[in-house]
Amino acid sequence: MLPIPSHGCLNFHRNTDFLWSNDLPRTASGQEAYLVYAAHCAELLGEVATPPGRPPRSSSHTS
Repeated sequence: MLPIPSHGCLNFHRNTDFLWSNDLPRTASGQEAYLVYAAHCAELLGEVATPPGRPPRSSSHTS
């Protein structure tokens, strides 16, 4: 199983070839929590609170 962080998400894949498997759950960062999605992003499984000491992720970009 290979963890692949990309675009605010943490995906796990069973293979390294393109097209990736996408048959495992994944996490995505939200405003106040991490969102956990089922395989193939079929449905939202739940939310996990942001760990203490970590500021919430902002949707706006500052330069």
